[in-house]
Amino acid sequence: MTSITHSGHELGSFSANVLVRLLVAFAFLGVVAVMAVPYLPLHPEQTRLEDLGARLSVLRNAADSYYHQHNYRYPGEYNASNGRDRFHQGQEQEAAAAFIAQLTQYSDATGRTSPVKTKDFTLGPYIPDGTLPENPFIHGGDASAVEIDFTLTRPDAIYPADGRTGWRYYLQTGRLAANDNTLLEDGSQTSYR
Repeated sequence: MTSITHSGHELGSFSANVLVRLLVAFAFLGVVAVMAVPYLPLHPEQTRLEDLGARLSVLRNAADSYYHQHNYRYPGEYNASNGRDRFHQGQEQEAAAAFIAQLTQYSDATGRTSPVKTKDFTLGPYIPDGTLPENPFIHGGDASAVEIDFTLTRPDAIYPADGRTGWRYYLQTGRLAANDNTLLEDGSQTSYR
């Protein structure tokens, strides 16, 4: 009879063979158990939170790319028709329109925009489908709209959401946040601020 020595103990070939077969059987049962466990879908609120995070990430990446390719100018900071005139408080609607145009159209280095790519307009579009993604927690026509805020000057702070638009962009700091004021089932607000 052939024997195997393991950690100073002698095992017969029969015992080693049984041990190997048991390990294979347990591995097989483990694989079957993993496949047999039904897929548990996420709670609808959790699904919407993940969707919000993904959409906010798309917007933040687009705004960051624009900023770095336009000489450290934020989208919406300068007029999209001439690239020279800087927007100020009181011009929030004009800045929001420029923000959308500068992310969804082609642009030059100053931020002038064009719906078509030409030799002068080679940058972008940063959001190719032409519209900002919708905030899944906003119900109504403003889920993809952006509110421009000129008042915030500290990059680590944000103001409470007002729920009027899907997104809020703090033009002094480049901070982009979800603007829904939805309370979650646990009483907290959405965490993608």
